[in-house]
Amino acid sequence: SSCRKSFAVKSFEKSGRLSLSELKTLDPCCGSGHFLVAALLMLTPMRMELEGLSATEAVDRVLAENLHGLEIDQRCVELAAFALALASWRFHAGQVLLECR
Repeated sequence: SSCRKSFAVKSFEKSGRLSLSELKTLDPCCGSGHFLVAALLMLTPMRMELEGLSATEAVDRVLAENLHGLEIDQRCVELAAFALALASWRFHAGQVLLECR
């Protein structure tokens, strides 16, 4: 069976966008960052496949170019930053399964 990420990559390529770096994701009430982590976990393999990046390079670019969150509670901001850092470290360590189950 085909992988969902491959389908997402194919759909993105058909959309006419030049690159995934143009895609901006904003969570206006990011809370503890669950939505941002989900976006990181989706976009990183896509950027790896489309741009030929390593996991480390892809994570760094997704964090720098694709993900944005707003939150008025500073405690939640700290939780969101930690959640993203933990997900990023897992990618760097190769602990995130990049294939579909």
